[in-house]
Amino acid sequence: MTKYRSLLMPMGLAGEAEQRLAGALAVAKHFGAHLQLLFTYVSPRQSIPEDIFGMSKETMRGLAETADRHAEAAGADLRALFDRLCAEQGIPVGEGPAPQGPSASWQQSTGLRSQLIAIHGRLVDLVLMSRPTQSGPSASFEAALLETGKPLLLMPRDRPSFAAERILIGWNGSREAARAVNDALPMLLDATSVVVVATADCATADPSLEGVKQYLSLKGVDATTDILRPQGDHIGNALLEAAEANGADLIVMGGYGRPRMRDMIFGGVTHEILAKADRPVLMAH
Repeated sequence: MTKYRSLLMPMGLAGEAEQRLAGALAVAKHFGAHLQLLFTYVSPRQSIPEDIFGMSKETMRGLAETADRHAEAAGADLRALFDRLCAEQGIPVGEGPAPQGPSASWQQSTGLRSQLIAIHGRLVDLVLMSRPTQSGPSASFEAALLETGKPLLLMPRDRPSFAAERILIGWNGSREAARAVNDALPMLLDATSVVVVATADCATADPSLEGVKQYLSLKGVDATTDILRPQGDHIGNALLEAAEANGADLIVMGGYGRPRMRDMIFGGVTHEILAKADRPVLMAH
């Protein structure tokens, strides 16, 4: 089974930079992979018309120059932090992957982060993102999950480490869940414990919970199964409680297994996990 060899981590001007970078580097070390750190920001020159708010072109140009200088300074600070953390962890920084072991590279681009993620994420094995701070999914999250064609590893913002010894799989019989199981196989094969959980109705429907267990056995993964018993429609909460009960390092699940707009308006498993996950989550769509 081919393991993850190339990773993409987009970052902007948001906080918790040191812990988020440390977490991404921990993932790179875990897989012996190459991490591409993509720093992005939107310049006012790209997004604000010069005649907005009745300001003169000179005033708007001055504001844009100030914003650009601020972003460039923030980018320089983040690059210095990135270089320091890589040096402390013995991870070489260059233009591309090292011959063996983990490595890292830095890239800085201006433009909409969601568009840049969609482009750069299509040529890596795994996209890493920190759990959003705002309520609900961000455009960057949706680009990573829906536009790259690659699995997304969602990391807690305050988690500077990564492990995948004990894995919990959330199963609902959907194409997205099946894709997540397949994308997670490199980690499932190395795990010491794999538990597949589903609600009672999904456990017996085809493809069933027992069917997933048999499929994983054919792949060399010895998994156990369990039934989720959510309160009402809060399946995401039940999934997180099961992860806690099983001491799971990682949750594997499909993202947006039903129409995305319904999830955004009425809430759903993806929405609950985004809001509350306290451990890494591998999602696929």
